[in-house]
Amino acid sequence: MVFVPLRLPAVVAVLLVAGCGARGDVRVSAPPGYRVERVVDFGFAVPPDWRRAEEKDEQGRPLTTVRGPALPSGVPDGVAHAQRYADYPQGFGTALDQFRDLSRLNGYRLTVDREVRVGGAARAHRFEASYELSTDRGVPTAFRLSGVYALTGDGTLVEFVLRAPQQGAAAARLPLILDSLRLAEK
Repeated sequence: MVFVPLRLPAVVAVLLVAGCGARGDVRVSAPPGYRVERVVDFGFAVPPDWRRAEEKDEQGRPLTTVRGPALPSGVPDGVAHAQRYADYPQGFGTALDQFRDLSRLNGYRLTVDREVRVGGAARAHRFEASYELSTDRGVPTAFRLSGVYALTGDGTLVEFVLRAPQQGAAAARLPLILDSLRLAEK
């Protein structure tokens, strides 16, 4: 069975940051009106009204989710999921290919698929996509997804994924939040 780090089935509220280990030196600059969330050895900025929750993924690993306030449709106006995989065994390229494959399977339209620079990362890759899901109330809702996979020098894979409904305020904020991601310098 192939390990798939990104949870993309239907109502993925994606942006995961969690794991084990000591906190490193993470220098995240929060834009005016934002606050910094730090988890283990990386951090990122979010709007002040987003709320953090510590969760577990399907394999029981720590996962941090930060959600924006609920819109009238019932969906949160923005969600960040962040997760780290120490000593990721399958390689960086495999993680990227798995994301691409799951995106196609779930009907996501990839609009960005490119290497990027992330502070503290040895390698990083950015994805952006659009897709549609039905809310709990059965209302079709268009979503925007932005994500970064980053690999540290010691082989830790960081998965940072954001999503927001197109009609909410958070969709325009996703690039700023994504660009705030920083890993600890090791």
